[in-house]
Amino acid sequence: SILAFLLLSTKMTPSALSTDVCLPRWDLNTRFGFESPFSDAIDKHLEETRSMSKAFKEKYEGNLSTTSLFDAVTEYEKIPVRRATV
Repeated sequence: SILAFLLLSTKMTPSALSTDVCLPRWDLNTRFGFESPFSDAIDKHLEETRSMSKAFKEKYEGNLSTTSLFDAVTEYEKIPVRRATV
């Protein structure tokens, strides 16, 4: 079996596979501003980001000129930054 292979190939004993292992705890609030991966704030954040994307498309699709290019790029840059925090 795969477990037997792993035990033999890494010289681990069954006692090394204890379920008492302390897993790392991630502080999502510090990095992302969310208290847990199940926070309702994540859904709200994603919905706001979708709304921003839709508004951007409606505002600039087919209407981009050299005078609005800077504004479009500045506005667009905010969307991936928000998306990356989830």
